[in-house]
Amino acid sequence: MSEQYAFMKRLSELYNALEDELSRKLFWARMQYDTEPSVESAIQFYGLAANLNKDELELNYSWKAMFSEILSKGNKLFLYGAGVCGRGTAELILKAGGDFSGFCDRNAKKYSEGFCGKKVYSPEEIFTDADRAFFVITTIDYYKEIFDILVQNGIKENHIIPFLGNEEFVNVWSKQYFEFPELFERGTAFVDGGCYDCADCLRFAKWCDNQYSKIFAFEPDAKNYEVCKRVSEEKKISDLELIQAGLGKENTTVMFAAAGGTESHTIDTSAVDNRNFDYVDFSTVPMEEISIEALDNVVGETKVGFIKLDVEGEEYNALVGARETLLRDKPFLAICLYHKQGDMLAVMDYLYQLVPEYHFCIRHYSTLSYDTILYASVKEFPVNN
Repeated sequence: MSEQYAFMKRLSELYNALEDELSRKLFWARMQYDTEPSVESAIQFYGLAANLNKDELELNYSWKAMFSEILSKGNKLFLYGAGVCGRGTAELILKAGGDFSGFCDRNAKKYSEGFCGKKVYSPEEIFTDADRAFFVITTIDYYKEIFDILVQNGIKENHIIPFLGNEEFVNVWSKQYFEFPELFERGTAFVDGGCYDCADCLRFAKWCDNQYSKIFAFEPDAKNYEVCKRVSEEKKISDLELIQAGLGKENTTVMFAAAGGTESHTIDTSAVDNRNFDYVDFSTVPMEEISIEALDNVVGETKVGFIKLDVEGEEYNALVGARETLLRDKPFLAICLYHKQGDMLAVMDYLYQLVPEYHFCIRHYSTLSYDTILYASVKEFPVNN
């Protein structure tokens, strides 16, 4: 019984270490979603991140009745985008007892056997009966582009349903990892854990006006690593050390699901792997052995001012491998919290004990459950309560 009391005490301490009201609301939203994933808890994330008003929230919460009415009148309802966000949206809808007609995707031929149990149509197939077609756009990255294509091809604007997404949210999504520029100590190094295609290295350089000493960029996926090399050479990213390895507690090798995209991740053979990768069919993904590096062993004496970690469920282990760097430099941090249930508490607790001076903020950058980020800084955050 004493363990439960101790847990509640620690939970209260972590909650009170959050800097602002939005962070505290997102803390509970993350707790609720990790406990019981649902459309409604995803809407909480979206509503808080996008600062939706009461009417906008109510419109999203009434999604099931809205979908049912559309379909009952003989219309078709499509999710535009058969990708990660499309799968996540579809699974939430179907799990909650909702339904839709299928997916629309420009690469429909790639999904000849369907996707999530639904047929995937090309836009051209749907546009022949535009008057009866309704759409939910599942991706934020290309929301405006897709919206314009639909309207240009005869889809009425009121047939594009504002469910878990809108054009304005692009402005929220674009800030991911790179809020609070005043908290980065200029002239120090940046660690990009999970650099994928070097886009975040470029964003970082612009964000700090190129006032940094070095970038350590880690990317274990071989295909992504080659993209990073090409981009870094083409864009002439200065003082970049690109490392083909993952981050972890210690230098070692592990098995790795090489998906060649944003979903690649290490395979945990020593414990139950509760990562949120239900949307990826890893039976078709090649497995390979990769190197894992402890950050302390890589950065050496270089002063680190900012660490970003999006390492597909290895965030906690990567922080353990950065223990000496954290104690010495107390860098500004942007850490993903959504890959594993319980990561929010585990990561916050580790940092809270290791560097008691850290202040915390939480922000969310997706219309689904993905992209919840913990920011940590020994300086106070420029936020209003």
